[in-house]
Amino acid sequence: MSTIVAGSILEKTANMGQLLSRIPAVSAQDGQIEVFGRGTPVIYINGRKMQDNMELERLQPSDIQKIEVITNPGARYDASVKSVIRITTKKIQGEGFSFDNNTSFCVNEDGRLSSYESFQGNYRKGGLDINGFLYGDYTHTPDNKQINQYSYLADTWKQTTDENQYFTNVNPYTRIGIR
Repeated sequence: MSTIVAGSILEKTANMGQLLSRIPAVSAQDGQIEVFGRGTPVIYINGRKMQDNMELERLQPSDIQKIEVITNPGARYDASVKSVIRITTKKIQGEGFSFDNNTSFCVNEDGRLSSYESFQGNYRKGGLDINGFLYGDYTHTPDNKQINQYSYLADTWKQTTDENQYFTNVNPYTRIGIR
């Protein structure tokens, strides 16, 4: 099944997660992508297998030409592959410098702020294409637990402790490429 993104309302979505969640038979939530009834897909971007989820993060919906969802991959792929998503980007025109910056903030149910920032730069001249990508996130994730401790004496005592804590994650990422 192929969905043309270029020239449609889909290219106006905020990020790739939102775009993929609007593609038929695909679910994208909290960084997890699944094809209905087929599990986690193998994702290809311009014919190259995606090695890292950051590759998907750096794409913008306005840069996408089409997305194909393959639910019966066949002999072309490894036997363990149940589904494939093939993303084709638009051919970039022109030469010179280009920059793209995205910032997003969200507040979780406990009022904790998380932020995501990405910056992409590109220089293109003749056949040379140099690109760089910086990404960082600062997130708060709740990790609430209840601990039950039993003491067996003449009577059985149960002590319950509620532990409310947060994990703070700082995730920097950098990539430089030359083609």
